[in-house]
Amino acid sequence: MREKILEMAESKKKPADPRKGAASVAKSSAAPVRKSAAKPAPTNVRKTPAETAKKPATLNSRPKKTAQVPEPKQPSKSETSTKSVSRRKFFKSSLSSAMITYLLAAGGVVLTTNFAWQMWGVNAVSSNKQLTVADALTDKWANLPTTHYKVGEVPVFQGKPVENEAFAKMYVPRLGHDWVRAIGEGVSVKNVLDKMGVGHYPSSELPGQLGNFAVAAHRTTYGAAFDDLDKMKPGDFVYLETGDGWYTYKVTGHKIVWPTDVDVIASVPRHPDEAPTERYFTMTTCTPRHTAQKRLVVFSKFVGFTERASGAPAEIAHFFVKK
Repeated sequence: MREKILEMAESKKKPADPRKGAASVAKSSAAPVRKSAAKPAPTNVRKTPAETAKKPATLNSRPKKTAQVPEPKQPSKSETSTKSVSRRKFFKSSLSSAMITYLLAAGGVVLTTNFAWQMWGVNAVSSNKQLTVADALTDKWANLPTTHYKVGEVPVFQGKPVENEAFAKMYVPRLGHDWVRAIGEGVSVKNVLDKMGVGHYPSSELPGQLGNFAVAAHRTTYGAAFDDLDKMKPGDFVYLETGDGWYTYKVTGHKIVWPTDVDVIASVPRHPDEAPTERYFTMTTCTPRHTAQKRLVVFSKFVGFTERASGAPAEIAHFFVKK
């Protein structure tokens, strides 16, 4: 017994060998030692302020930003009212723009349609009416007694033409193979130019008289009798018909003048102070087309007369072929 006690005392004095495991400890103990299971660290233990302090951020560990969703802002009454007014203004503005666009488009269609009607519709209708007036003169002269004239004799138109009534016809082959128009007395737009096509300046001479037989006609509307007057060339023939027969003229030239240059229809064109010794035929119309800014004037001189009994000049004989 004493020896065991001494042994135990000696073992306490010697330091324990770390390389020896639990077996060495068991040998030095009288009773076996039970190993206790390790208890897990409690999770609900509060940490000290020092432990909970945030670690300083480093280059590789930046603090995370937490996105916060802002609460929806409720519009005030003034803002709601302003938005409503803005919407109404926008609606009215859009409606006004649409109406203006519609009206402009409709106006453009109306103007285009009206222009087309004036250019083609009215011209076609007017031309037919003017040709009817010309045909009526042919029927009228067909019943006149036959009159013979001496060679070189030029009959003068008898009497005085009645204002706004047709008394002569003219043929211009350069303006068309079948171009013919009646000539009325006066240059009234409504009563003569629109209805008959060509009007005679009352201040100028009559067919057969020495001096200037001057006429006017539309360029672009109501039949546009002189639409292509600018195509006339020196040497072209113009034929004037009355109940006596046909007066033939040859074109000598043309000129563009101002409306106030009335000397072009004087007894001697462009020489109002001279007395006439020849017979002239002057045609006038507006220029440029679709304007009344200036006047296009075509001059011609008398070259001969053909009585009715002899038949029409060859260039216009096709007008008198019975169909």
